[in-house]
Amino acid sequence: MGLWDFINRYRHTRGYGVHSPFGYSLVTRAIHPGDYGWYGYDEIDSTLGDDYDRDLRREARQLLGLTAILHPATVFLPHGSNPAYYAAIHSADTRTPIQRHSARAAECEMVCTHGEFLSLATLKDVLQKPGHWIVVRDIPEGWADKLFEALPEGLMFEGPHNLFAIHRPEMQRVRYTMSIG
Repeated sequence: MGLWDFINRYRHTRGYGVHSPFGYSLVTRAIHPGDYGWYGYDEIDSTLGDDYDRDLRREARQLLGLTAILHPATVFLPHGSNPAYYAAIHSADTRTPIQRHSARAAECEMVCTHGEFLSLATLKDVLQKPGHWIVVRDIPEGWADKLFEALPEGLMFEGPHNLFAIHRPEMQRVRYTMSIG
């Protein structure tokens, strides 16, 4: 990573240089909220217990913020995911149904996955639907570029290991590098 990449990642992580009001709101309220807090933080912390991974806690809190802001009709979360992720989604809205079967992931408005749990083709299919989005933890090498190519319009926030992309109709396709999770 070069110096310019580091500077852009640092700036975008704090919302600087994110020109879309919608994107800026996502960065400052969900991805890196700073002092902004959500009521569900306590529920997430209680599921983690005393001995927890800081990255897991941050990712669950980011998921809470994204879910609270975007209000997905359905969410895919792989079976066996950490309870903190389930707590994050239910803290945002207890009525949000969570799909756990990978065969039905592409039907969900929000798809949360990790690594190669879902195929690249499935994630591309999700991004073709307006108003749908994906959150990928531990994204495989080269997938971010392919997913950005598949995104017709909207935003992609990409970290060193994680990615968030949303198909937002009538919005220029933009990609930001930042620290996610």
